[in-house]
Amino acid sequence: MRKLLILLLVAAAIGIVISRGRAADPPPGESGVAPPGQGIVSGALPEAAAEPRQTQRAPAPAGPPEVAASRPPSSIQAKQTSPPGRETAGPIVLSAEAPARPSSAGPEALNAARSVPHRQAMAGDLKRALALVDAGRWIEARAILSGLYLQSTGQLAREVRDVLDRINQKLVFDPRCIDGAQVYVVGRGDNLIKIGKKYGVNWRMIARINRIQPNRIRAEQQLKIITGRTSAVIWKGEFRLALLLDGVYVKEYPVGIGKDGLTPSGELTVDEMMVRAPWNPPEGGLIKYGEEGYQLGERWIAFVNEPGASGLGIHGTNDEASIGTKCSNGCVRLKNDDVIELYDFMQPGSRVLIKD
Repeated sequence: MRKLLILLLVAAAIGIVISRGRAADPPPGESGVAPPGQGIVSGALPEAAAEPRQTQRAPAPAGPPEVAASRPPSSIQAKQTSPPGRETAGPIVLSAEAPARPSSAGPEALNAARSVPHRQAMAGDLKRALALVDAGRWIEARAILSGLYLQSTGQLAREVRDVLDRINQKLVFDPRCIDGAQVYVVGRGDNLIKIGKKYGVNWRMIARINRIQPNRIRAEQQLKIITGRTSAVIWKGEFRLALLLDGVYVKEYPVGIGKDGLTPSGELTVDEMMVRAPWNPPEGGLIKYGEEGYQLGERWIAFVNEPGASGLGIHGTNDEASIGTKCSNGCVRLKNDDVIELYDFMQPGSRVLIKD
């Protein structure tokens, strides 16, 4: 029954995308194609921990997102061709008919011509992902859908996200499902910190996905282990943050960002992480958790101090009405429950890509 519901929702999503594509078809003689925008980086963030930290904006990689179980088809490598804040789906057409050759060699005409096959490729990827879902090949479907999600904005991104959330509810957050995961048998003297170091992951993530208390593991207990490098992508214009594991979508969270453009764009690196960290407000002083005026919520995920990002990070908030707004002094804020979950996956050294 759950699988059938997912298929119905996915079918509705592709129907919306296709109907929008047809509705947006231009009259004869008009290009009808949105001008090119800034490409969304796929989430395949550089892995070399020894690389010098960069303060400049990271360029979009040419390759697809990294995946542990299945590499996405080459068609996912296409860059976004719609402006930020607009749906990259429309108009998506399923026809393979080649676009008319532009009459002008100018940049707008050339970019318009390139965007049509890109949208056709996205439609093909979506159809292929639906077929994999129907066949129960969840890991392969998730890899393709993750690539589509990272290239999309607006309604298409939300529809793909909803399908991915249903897949990950099983693949990631259900301890009984070990597809794409490993099983570790707890030995005598083991604890979650030792096990997390063994696999290079946050021990809190192991506790979360297995739904266990960290201090209550026992010998011979079997634990589900998911490995991979954690990272995040933030779209400031849409107030959303996506958690990735080896470049594959895990979960999305709504965020609040800095007012007056104070949240920088570009690639940053997670430095220290603290539970209920003391806060140094911009006007000076020190406010501890629980004291009046405290604004860091339950978790603090600091960025490495760099020009333009000094003192900034990701944190929780008790003012949930501020989520989805430009409200902070440059930090990215989440609801407390959301930042606790994100904290359980992230680690010092995790990359965070902030997009306009």
